[in-house]
Amino acid sequence: MAEAYLNDILLDMENISDDFEKAVSKQHVPFSDDVYLQDMGQKERKIKIRCYFWADTYEKHKELLALLWGQTDFELKHPNYGLLKGKVETVSVRSDDRLNTAEIDIGFVVGKSDRPEQAGSDIEGESEDRYIFGMKEIEADYRDKMITGPGLSSELIDAELDPDLPMLGQMPGTLNPGGRSYIRQLDSMVSMFNNAATGVSLPGGNLLSDLNLGLGLPGRVMSVIASFALRQVSMFSSLRSSPDRFFASLKSGLMQFSGLLPDSTNETAYRSATALTASRELSRVYAEDEAVRISQHRLETVKTFDDLGRMNTVDRQYPMHAVQVEKSLYIVREMNAEAIAYNREITSLKLLSDKLLDHVNMIKLNRENIIRVEVDNEIPLHLVCLKYGLPYQAADRIMLINKIKHPSFTQGGVDIYGS
Repeated sequence: MAEAYLNDILLDMENISDDFEKAVSKQHVPFSDDVYLQDMGQKERKIKIRCYFWADTYEKHKELLALLWGQTDFELKHPNYGLLKGKVETVSVRSDDRLNTAEIDIGFVVGKSDRPEQAGSDIEGESEDRYIFGMKEIEADYRDKMITGPGLSSELIDAELDPDLPMLGQMPGTLNPGGRSYIRQLDSMVSMFNNAATGVSLPGGNLLSDLNLGLGLPGRVMSVIASFALRQVSMFSSLRSSPDRFFASLKSGLMQFSGLLPDSTNETAYRSATALTASRELSRVYAEDEAVRISQHRLETVKTFDDLGRMNTVDRQYPMHAVQVEKSLYIVREMNAEAIAYNREITSLKLLSDKLLDHVNMIKLNRENIIRVEVDNEIPLHLVCLKYGLPYQAADRIMLINKIKHPSFTQGGVDIYGS
């Protein structure tokens, strides 16, 4: 006998078998003795060991059985082969409580664990870069339009301003009446945005401090617009669990101010900045949803009851379904299209909009398709899941995409998740 470890449990064991097989494809020729063979690679490696328990170690066999029952992934530290990772395929137990002896035969399959979850694109990380660069783009375009539109000099536009004081009183030199009226309108617009966002805190994870906007007139106004847009996001954050409602409300809240701006220059900057903010927020929602999807799939493999018959309570969250994904994308891309119609020079907005569309297309390809099945007789929804190869825990998700009054009484057409 030799010593081995299975997930830190010491075993007195001996080898029974160590099997290798080749996967050989055989193609027979009709009316001939010939057969064409193709080597398809090596099959899984199977190791069978026998573990012995007696006297003082007898109680340990119960500990081992509990581990084999509740665990899915194992590490076997074999005396001859070293560390092996895989899964236990078969278990055979022989025990005698009178003699305090037990033998357990374990069939161990060497291989990688479950496949990793489908890796999605880093939509949140990419959107951060587009958001920061896009705000700088909008600021530069805003500055150029101030010179060609209201006719302000670059000296006035680039003069450093105190963000806590009105802009009009900080302008260097003498302003003509048109310039004075324009700066006064900007002061009123900034006050309007600041008052509208009074008492609303910035959302967590905002990138306001990373924008590094200028200290001049364009940077001052853009900082206020960016802050206002983020506070609007925070204002409607209670609706995030329903993304389509969240973005519809966010768009409505932002667009109610668009007709109150002094001129088309400010309208263009405002629409571009708010659309960019909404796009950035949608990318965060998609990233959070991807994490929920991975967590939810793992939870669906958790046993409902433990070894003692007690129910395992888990905090279940549910990923967005296809309708929510498409509706939220439609609302944000509509904001982007309206902003791009005002100014086609903001490339970051176009690129981020395309990236969101690519991500949604990837979601549609990688996630389960929804198929419709007919249930002739009234049966519990859990049995519908099992019939079509789904874990019965998926019934909760299926309830969300159907109008089923009670999961115990399911009949007629039912939308389920298929492959």
